Amino acid sequence: MEEQVKDRVSLCPDGKYRWTYDVKLLSNPSIFLDLLKVMGMTFVIVYVFMLVIMLFQGIDWEAFANLSKGFFGIMIPIMLVLCVIGYLVWTLIVGGRYTALFEMDENGIVHSQMAKQVKRQRLISEIGVLAGILTKNPTLAGNSLLAASTNSWESEFSNVRKVKPSPRRHLIKVNERLMHNSIYVENEEDYEFVLNYILQRCPRVKN
Repeated sequence: MEEQVKDRVSLCPDGKYRWTYDVKLLSNPSIFLDLLKVMGMTFVIVYVFMLVIMLFQGIDWEAFANLSKGFFGIMIPIMLVLCVIGYLVWTLIVGGRYTALFEMDENGIVHSQMAKQVKRQRLISEIGVLAGILTKNPTLAGNSLLAASTNSWESEFSNVRKVKPSPRRHLIKVNERLMHNSIYVENEEDYEFVLNYILQRCPRVKN
């Protein structure tokens, strides 16, 4: 049962699908790319804000050139270096990977980053109990899994506006208006199942 749960999406008695995924932070660039995107958007917002102020005050082309040079010639390279250093330090702190637990039902999907001390083998074992026939209280057992998480991101299918599959990275992006969720699935068959499951339950997404 443990080997089956380890690699496959499992339907548990409480009606939820559960699986785990170890995100390898150095070989899978998804999180780093998200970090760059957030930092880039922040810099663009600041740049546009300062540009608008200059326009209201009467634009000085020399000042505009200096502003652009400062942002694109100095600040952005510094940002890239700091992002790389920060990401590598964080990767070292968490041991090169983090374990994610996913729960999915008819209403939505939850991505939970598990605490560092929670070993993946323990999660696999507990999901195995949920997926087995001996469990007496699947809802309580499912809640105990989430209780060990440090951060959780929940996407309600009714609010999802865009689904972006990236099979090579085992990644499905589930995006609402203000919140983006990253769903990882290891097995190829399970990846197709989870992707289709999500698409069929997101009325605002045009396939």
